[in-house]
Amino acid sequence: MEILHLAERLSATPRLIPENSRDRVQMFGLANELMSEDGLVWCRRLMMFDVMSQGQSSMGGFAQLRGRDYGYVRHDVERAPQRVLDILALFAEVWRAQRALGRRYLLGEGLTALDIYWATMSAIVAPLPPEQCPMPNGLRAAYTQYPEHIRAAVDPALLEHRDFIYRTYLTMPIDT
Repeated sequence: MEILHLAERLSATPRLIPENSRDRVQMFGLANELMSEDGLVWCRRLMMFDVMSQGQSSMGGFAQLRGRDYGYVRHDVERAPQRVLDILALFAEVWRAQRALGRRYLLGEGLTALDIYWATMSAIVAPLPPEQCPMPNGLRAAYTQYPEHIRAAVDPALLEHRDFIYRTYLTMPIDT
């Protein structure tokens, strides 16, 4: 949050924190569900470390090293898939409500940090194609190895929104 507030002070446009208190609270709450401990990214990483550490990937050493940073404990992984499903469903519900109002953004009528957060963090469940986001093959495999019911829970409309945000506000291809 501190970096986002700094960005707002350094440049008034585009405004990334909604002025409306209700939208601001919703944005920070959804950002928390997306990026904080026990959020979507956290839980997907635990799932990735689990796959890697079980010998299903060539990146087992990486998983052990980075897994410690995320508090990877085997029994914590058991609840991670349901958290991922819950958060994906929440974002899909928010997006459907916005689209029903004819809006192009996750909150309100303009770009917020949440749109950028979703666009960049959605790689954890649906990475951009290699020509747009190059990464080592082992890492790409880790990002895409998860149960089919989770893959099916990624709303294609949210991925279209991700693509819109990249096309309109971010740089492609991603420079690694």
